Amino acid sequence: MTSPNTRSPSVSARPGEISLRLPQAFLPPREIGLEVHPTRQAEWLRTLPLANTEPAAGELLGRIEQIVTAELKPSQRMELLAGLEESIHSLTDALSDRYSQASLPLSPRNLKRLMLALRLNNELARGYRIVFHEGVRSRSNGSLSRTLVEAGFRAMAALSRLLLESYLVYRDEPPGLWGVIHQIYLHLEPHPSALERTFSLTGGEEMTPAALYRRILLLAMANPPHLMQGEANIVWKWLRQWQEGCRLTPLPEDGLSPGAFIVDLRADAPPLFHRRDTLVDAPEPRMIQVLPLLRALDRKLEELNAPNAAARAGASPLTIRLQRNMLGRLRSAWGRNEDRLHPRTAALGSVAMTIGLMSCHYHISDEAQFEPDQSEIRILSGGGERTSDSWELVPMDFEPWRVEQAEASLNYTTEPSGQDPFANKEEITDIWERVYLHKAKKKHKPPLAVTRQSDLMQQLLSWSRKNVSCCGLCLHTPPRQGMAVRVGELVAYRPDQKEEGDGWVVGAIRWLRVHPDNSLEMGILLLATLVEPVAVRGVEGTGKGGSYQRALLQSAGDSLNKKGSLITPAAIYDVGSRLLVNLGDTLQYVRLTELRETSRSFSQFLFQPLELPEQELRQAHNLQSMSNVLD
Repeated sequence: MTSPNTRSPSVSARPGEISLRLPQAFLPPREIGLEVHPTRQAEWLRTLPLANTEPAAGELLGRIEQIVTAELKPSQRMELLAGLEESIHSLTDALSDRYSQASLPLSPRNLKRLMLALRLNNELARGYRIVFHEGVRSRSNGSLSRTLVEAGFRAMAALSRLLLESYLVYRDEPPGLWGVIHQIYLHLEPHPSALERTFSLTGGEEMTPAALYRRILLLAMANPPHLMQGEANIVWKWLRQWQEGCRLTPLPEDGLSPGAFIVDLRADAPPLFHRRDTLVDAPEPRMIQVLPLLRALDRKLEELNAPNAAARAGASPLTIRLQRNMLGRLRSAWGRNEDRLHPRTAALGSVAMTIGLMSCHYHISDEAQFEPDQSEIRILSGGGERTSDSWELVPMDFEPWRVEQAEASLNYTTEPSGQDPFANKEEITDIWERVYLHKAKKKHKPPLAVTRQSDLMQQLLSWSRKNVSCCGLCLHTPPRQGMAVRVGELVAYRPDQKEEGDGWVVGAIRWLRVHPDNSLEMGILLLATLVEPVAVRGVEGTGKGGSYQRALLQSAGDSLNKKGSLITPAAIYDVGSRLLVNLGDTLQYVRLTELRETSRSFSQFLFQPLELPEQELRQAHNLQSMSNVLD
């Protein structure tokens, strides 16, 4: 049998890449040791050690490669491929659970897991594409058989998993993938009845080829490099319903609307945003109608903005905040009517950068010890030198080592547990409750007090600056061991060759891209240019009664925010919380009034200064009296 006469792009894979090319020749099943009877294959599957994920994935990959290269009838190939789909889906989920929540760049072990997941789904797609193209080539009339349509649908479904898994780790899709997806749709588009046939996906979902294609396009239009870790999975799940009504249409004769997304069915490219005054140079363009999607998004935002949204949803306030934040970014990505990119200016150089609120606080404070309880005692006692642990001005159960341990766990532990004690994994649509669940390291670690300073110092690394804009900059670095990077993480940076007057600038990782060589490129959103390290503890509202936390105070008069702000850990406080801000030599009482930015790493609040509350004044008076007696 000769290879199908396809019009797929000629794509060759470099080492470590995925090849979408179809086989040039096929071999008899016996010659490659392939058992083609479905019952025998089912028996073989039952012996596969699925609980031992990576070895099982390797064995399954070998099996499906045999099916792809074997000389088979279309019905035989379809039956054998269908028999493996559920196992491929299950193993891909298990592999993805490990690498999709790991810090970037991926470790060699997680990179191997990613390639296994991609190869499994690519081979599944290649098998179905063979059946599809054989059917297209051999059809004798204008109609399409159900087998042909189903093969095209299942090929698109497997290719969509390649796209999703690539987005989850901020990598570009395999070369040629968009061209293959578009070509399958292009063959089906002239047949409306074929596009609207319903097929079942693994996991119980039912979709039509038209709905699946729209879902794939809208995922790409969600600006995946700007999504926080794991959010691509959430968007993909929500798009199952949200794609309804988003039709593909020819370009209007009177020109484009103020802004539109256009996909070229003859190109190897995702949908692209076009301004109204942009000439569309595409041989087979389609415009994507997004108004129904925006209406669904607005309904969800209205639901999350309602009073007591967290209580009604049975979720934490942080979960609701993160969902609102994500939906706001999606609204900007899908609903824009102009090109929002700020002009960028090339500015080659290097910066020293540290990642994470704990590490930012440590370096901005010139590596000072974090002892806010001691400084509070000194302040409230009038600055006396004599202090005593018996004078409790913080909660009775305050133990600073617990705070440090929790912060270090979030910053440095990267292996996700994969367990969700709050909800059924199949039903949950948000991952924010699970993001803080981590395994303890198996190897013994020295006490935190010994390792904390060296760990933090290791995080001050040099990055190459590529360009700057009015609201941020773009950085690049080669792959490095031990680096932990996530979208939404807080960072602090300054010129690598520090000169007098160069201060720390605080920002957040806004987008991320991992290149094939595992080097990283990221965009930093500026948050504050005038900051000082402080400690905060809640005295009223959300977070009341907790211990001191590291925070950063943005000074009023900062060009990025004239009112000033507080940058705190993400999950502890909320709008309305009243905090005691310890500046080391003075105490300030504030109420958080507005949330400016939030992620799983930090929250940035505007605040209003208040008078010190009565109980704090009473504590100060009692402490001063005790200090006078002792003196």
